[in-house]
Amino acid sequence: MKLLRAAASRWSRFNIILLDKQVAKMAQKKILVQQIRSGIRTPKPQKLTLKALGLGRIGKQAVHRKDEATLGMIRRVAHLVTAKEISE
Repeated sequence: MKLLRAAASRWSRFNIILLDKQVAKMAQKKILVQQIRSGIRTPKPQKLTLKALGLGRIGKQAVHRKDEATLGMIRRVAHLVTAKEISE
């Protein structure tokens, strides 16, 4: 029984290390987001998403880390913004 527990703990440590490497790799990437359309006459959640992305006027740009939360926000307002990956 102790052998199985030891093996399981080793695997979980291994998975944590792999996860940390993936997160570190993803955190290094950046996304440039630019607003191309107005937020006027859009639902309030979309206006709040634009504000959370640091946008608010046409032509305004913001740089964000490429992570799941940011990609989800960009997906919500994809019709109002353009996004492209940049290297650091």
